[in-house]
Amino acid sequence: IASGATFNLIALLDGVAGGTYDAPTDTLAFTSNSGWIRPAAWITMPTLTAADERFYGIVAVFENRYNVIAVTLNSTSSNINWGDGTSVVSNGGQRVKVYDYASLVGTVNVWPTGENYKQVLVDITRVGVAITSMDWMTLGAVNYYGGNNFIDVNFSLPSLTTCNLSLDPPSGTKGMTMLQRLRIWSSGTIAGQFFRGLKSLRVVQFPATFQGSFSNAFLNGGEVDDCGNMNFGTSTAITNFWSGTGLKKHGSYTANSVVGNGTNYVQYCGQLAQFGTINATLQTTFDSFFYECYTLMAVGLITAPAATNLSSMFFRCTILGSVQFSNCATVTTTTSMFGNCVGLFDCVMPNLTRGVNFTGTAMANYGMNRFANSLGIASGAQTITATGTPFSALITAADATALAIRAVITGKGFTYTN
Repeated sequence: IASGATFNLIALLDGVAGGTYDAPTDTLAFTSNSGWIRPAAWITMPTLTAADERFYGIVAVFENRYNVIAVTLNSTSSNINWGDGTSVVSNGGQRVKVYDYASLVGTVNVWPTGENYKQVLVDITRVGVAITSMDWMTLGAVNYYGGNNFIDVNFSLPSLTTCNLSLDPPSGTKGMTMLQRLRIWSSGTIAGQFFRGLKSLRVVQFPATFQGSFSNAFLNGGEVDDCGNMNFGTSTAITNFWSGTGLKKHGSYTANSVVGNGTNYVQYCGQLAQFGTINATLQTTFDSFFYECYTLMAVGLITAPAATNLSSMFFRCTILGSVQFSNCATVTTTTSMFGNCVGLFDCVMPNLTRGVNFTGTAMANYGMNRFANSLGIASGAQTITATGTPFSALITAADATALAIRAVITGKGFTYTN
């Protein structure tokens, strides 16, 4: 069943003996809960488009907590509506709001922890100069660690250059530790510790092109079911973007203007199962890109004609079966590229001139044949190693097909080690 969809199961529950059938008397309704569903109790979030310049955020105000948020904008004239009947004009410095649970109108809801809470909708509207800087995480005048208690954020700020939503507390900053949904319609060319500390995050939506500097952006974040396609446009730093998160599915990856900064992109994503195609015309470094993605089953075609460093790219991706590149002519480093990839049975690396170590993988005649035929001419002394693989056993057994494949490898100037 699709997430959130329902179907009706007709059941005979009238005590009629087996083998005797009559008109259905009862209907059981089932609803799929695979994936995140926005709680019905949350207040309606206004819609936005990429043409807007506005921020909306729902804050949970708890009965027995100190409820404080603070924001710093570059603008000295934008309107900040706190959602409790009060508002303030930004002044270029930090604006602080402490909510009084008792005075808030609205429905009392119960958080999964059993705590009572009410909700407010924070609304920031541009007035005057464009909003280029937004910071929700700096303590400043708010001498208080912990979370901002935002649960749903939706914004479109096309002129942003600095955007700090969250950082892991208690590191001297405040984090949006309860945020479950984040939707961004436009974001300028942002930089900063954008998403760190979003421990509860489940759903994200990005602009068609997401530009800026995103090192450590989602580091150690929540369990995002599917981030969709990611297009980083002219971004120049995306190191550790999803590192350590519970990301489960990733669409296509486009980074045609990123040169050398794609290391550790989804490393330690222990729930990642699927990853789409990679299209990175100018990216040179993929060091530890999928490092220790234990649950990764499938990766689409990798088009990275300028790639030089593939070190540990798939290290300990234990159930990944197949990897296919479009062109590896520029690759110079493959150290530990397939270390502990025990499920790897197929690999295509066209025009590769450097050695690869397949020790301990599942490479047999099928995969080694495709790999051998895709190879270029070895650049100097290069070695292909297949120790502990089915192919190695076939070579030892003098299998005719395996020997012919080895001849293709050595015929291209590589040394083969069994």
